[in-house]
Amino acid sequence: MSSRCGTLAGYSTHRRLGEETCELCKTAKRDYQRAKLQQAGQCDVSGCNKRQVAKGACSAHYQRTRRNGDPTTSARDPERNFWARVQLGDFPEYAPHLGSCWEWKGKTNKAGYGVFTTEQVYVHRYAYEYMKAPIPEGLTIDHLCRVRNCVNPDHLEPVPRAENTRRELEARKELENV
Repeated sequence: MSSRCGTLAGYSTHRRLGEETCELCKTAKRDYQRAKLQQAGQCDVSGCNKRQVAKGACSAHYQRTRRNGDPTTSARDPERNFWARVQLGDFPEYAPHLGSCWEWKGKTNKAGYGVFTTEQVYVHRYAYEYMKAPIPEGLTIDHLCRVRNCVNPDHLEPVPRAENTRRELEARKELENV
């Protein structure tokens, strides 16, 4: 037992020296933590009644601010998730006249298509519907550039599945002959 026992400094000294903390110091630490919690006010975000933990916000709002820059924006915002994982790519080998691909840098399935895991949707379908128009019933999206992780809406076209397959086979033959 040291002369500092029963204080927060005594608790820290025990810990620093690798000693077992005495009951007086444990009590001092516990009292300090309770006082700190009572001093903390409510979260600054309107409508939130939780206690502040950092920078005027509760734990959830603080984490959202760190992640998104905004305490009210959920991490599951599809638009924000989409743009955070898109990167300007190269001109496609098959169709350079289309311009640069927008490469999906997020999760892909075994076939190489980008996917949103939380929304369970292919990102190229999301990109087309988000930036162009709804995909008509019964049609699939064809990558005109033949780059499966491309989400550039100018490289995407809704077509019947048979047409998509025909175009894929045609593109393979052309690339084999080059």
